[in-house]
Amino acid sequence: KGKNQSFLEDLYASQQLGGPRLGGLMNSSLRRARTGDRLSHGSCLSKLVTTPASPKRICWDMLSVVAISYDCLTFPLGAFGYETVPGTGALALATTIFWTLDMIASFLCGFHRSDGYIELRLPPIAKRYLSTS
Repeated sequence: KGKNQSFLEDLYASQQLGGPRLGGLMNSSLRRARTGDRLSHGSCLSKLVTTPASPKRICWDMLSVVAISYDCLTFPLGAFGYETVPGTGALALATTIFWTLDMIASFLCGFHRSDGYIELRLPPIAKRYLSTS
């Protein structure tokens, strides 16, 4: 392998991966993929897809902890008329909206494949979500 080819591979990897990202149809002879590389494509919706460890996704997961804690606490209290306490209707509506948005957010969150890649393409994400939920 020549010096120039190695330099071009490194340059291509640093520019193309950006964080690292693999283009949908990439010339595999130009660069070898590494564990942790992201597989994505360039559709307009793909810009909304987040990685499982992105700060946005971590914040969303923390909100999920709050919402599930509230649901776990208030569900048994429903047997004792908890719904009559002022403000609980708004909180119940907020958690219902949150869980509805969570289903959409799950379609827009990538996942780690068994071969080490991070899958960010929408069709495989949707297929996996529908098969595991």
